[in-house]
Amino acid sequence: MDDPDLAAGLPALRPGQYYEVWLLDPDRGTVFSVGVLPRDGEGRFTLPASVIGRYQAIDVSLEADDGDPAHSKRSLLRGRYA
Repeated sequence: MDDPDLAAGLPALRPGQYYEVWLLDPDRGTVFSVGVLPRDGEGRFTLPASVIGRYQAIDVSLEADDGDPAHSKRSLLRGRYA
């Protein structure tokens, strides 16, 4: 997601919350954590093509800082890529 305006619509984070970026395969329902999106909504992540090729979408979720590494199921942004 190269459009910085997309992240501008994210809700303000409360203490103990953060945004996480995931690669998603919607057909299989599998996700791969890319990393934490900085509070300013701008992040750049470098991944090998072999990983990117196994997924078709990018997902940004709202996560609680509770030690659970799983996707919270609270997706805020999602988009497919080629």
